[in-house]
Amino acid sequence: AVPRVIDGVGLTAEATGKHTLAVATAAPDPVLPQRLSSPQLAVLAAAAFEGETADSAVVNPVGHATGPFRITEATTTGAAMERHDDYWGEPAAMDGFDADYVPDAATRVAALRSGEADVIEAVPYAQIETLDAERLQDAPTARTVSFYLNTAAGPLAEPAMRAAVAAAIDPAPIV
Repeated sequence: AVPRVIDGVGLTAEATGKHTLAVATAAPDPVLPQRLSSPQLAVLAAAAFEGETADSAVVNPVGHATGPFRITEATTTGAAMERHDDYWGEPAAMDGFDADYVPDAATRVAALRSGEADVIEAVPYAQIETLDAERLQDAPTARTVSFYLNTAAGPLAEPAMRAAVAAAIDPAPIV
């Protein structure tokens, strides 16, 4: 299965060296750097895809990551990571960590407050003031928003109306 962040862009990648890739899209994509920096993407060794068929999108990331950490356990709720000593870049400073997937922001903040979590991502603005300032670090992240239009029925089924909507949007400040 193609990760949502790159679905539909016609992304291709070709090895150009031991540690380099040439990446292309089917059409110019001004947000490609943001797409490639998404947490939805991970580079895995080819062995992670062994046994995958067109009917099965099962990928096994355990032991197959290529970054500074290797995944030693993966479940639907999290992953355990250990330093990957064979990593080609600078070695990680930590021996390892556990990453839990917690979709609810309030639950993430509660885990941080209680000490259950050491680091969380995406603190809701309304909760920032409730945390100790020395524990906060601002890290800008790419933000993408998709805008879907129903072109099968309704006013936008007409090509002229779609053209009018497209002409009314100034893409420069958006992109």
